[in-house]
Amino acid sequence: MSEPNSDRKRFDRNRVLMYWPSVIQIAFTLVISVTLWLALDVVSAKSALLGGMVVIIPYLYFAARMQPLLGKSDSGKFLRAIAIAEIGKLILTAVCCAVVFVWVKPLSGLAFFASMVVVYFSGHMSLIFVIRHTT
Repeated sequence: MSEPNSDRKRFDRNRVLMYWPSVIQIAFTLVISVTLWLALDVVSAKSALLGGMVVIIPYLYFAARMQPLLGKSDSGKFLRAIAIAEIGKLILTAVCCAVVFVWVKPLSGLAFFASMVVVYFSGHMSLIFVIRHTT
């Protein structure tokens, strides 16, 4: 039988794994935006910042939807919740992109999409790094 303290440690580790990518994504977004602001112009920096936020906001939604299910043992409920949260994340990403393209003028498409791609993959790479170094 496992100790209650070890279950608590596992839950805390899962919570760190859930939110760690968003911390890395925020850092990458800020670094990209400041770099573009210093190297190019304000429009590129703003576009990169918005591109990063379009990735971060849906990820935080996903993490918040999954948070209550950490440590639960019902796999069917967990898989259903992942599917619903992922669909919500995709819809939220599409809505955020539409809002940015409709309301933000001027916008640098290259900076926007490049930032989206870099921030998206930085979150996944950070998760792989954390899992590899904590197990």
